[in-house]
Amino acid sequence: MISKCCENLKWLDKQNCATSACVSATEKNKTFEIKTENRKNYCRIKIDDCVIKSEQKKCDYLFVETQKECFIFVELKGGEIGIACEQICQTIDYFISKSIQIKYKKAYVISSSVYPKSDVAFGKYKEKLKQKYGILLERYTRHYIANENDLFK
Repeated sequence: MISKCCENLKWLDKQNCATSACVSATEKNKTFEIKTENRKNYCRIKIDDCVIKSEQKKCDYLFVETQKECFIFVELKGGEIGIACEQICQTIDYFISKSIQIKYKKAYVISSSVYPKSDVAFGKYKEKLKQKYGILLERYTRHYIANENDLFK
């Protein structure tokens, strides 16, 4: 069932997507959260088996600020930063292939831990996302609270 907050998202599969007016996601002891005064302006969408039903790599969640249709891609991952970044890239490629307009976008990887060797891989993906898609990519460990005022600068 689709949440009221998500009704205006024309590209969303209204029959098969479970959505909610939610500003957080938690999986395997990792959490991403948006600090906002009006959670009704956000739609949380589970990407797997909703937006993308195929076996391709995909990120875990998409948060959409529904007034402006600003997209926030989120991957909650163990320590495999390169795989997490690739999942975000392939999710964005999916949206581009479907001609879904994304006005503003940001991406987050919330991981279990940060290994020094993953810094190099993360840096390459951060630059790739910025150059190819115009996306700001950030990485945090275990739990991150994003301030709404900082999301859309």
